[in-house]
Amino acid sequence: MVVMGAENFQEFAIEFFTSRRLLQQGDLLLADLRQLSRAARSGFNPSKGTKIKIPAGKVPKFVPGAGFKAAVDPKAAKRKAAK
Repeated sequence: MVVMGAENFQEFAIEFFTSRRLLQQGDLLLADLRQLSRAARSGFNPSKGTKIKIPAGKVPKFVPGAGFKAAVDPKAAKRKAAK
């Protein structure tokens, strides 16, 4: 197990989520990260038992590419190629 401080983790997370080279293998794009907009919604605070308002926000969305899917499930990739 690797232990790192908050600053090191933050730097790692920023590098990971903004670097396309981690999601590429040669010229093949294994996956892509896209920005998804979430609408405002209501939630529930279980510790207080009250409803809360959750504001709208933007979150990253992981979209796997064909190379990534083939690496994870080669049988499914063969079935798709046979069609």
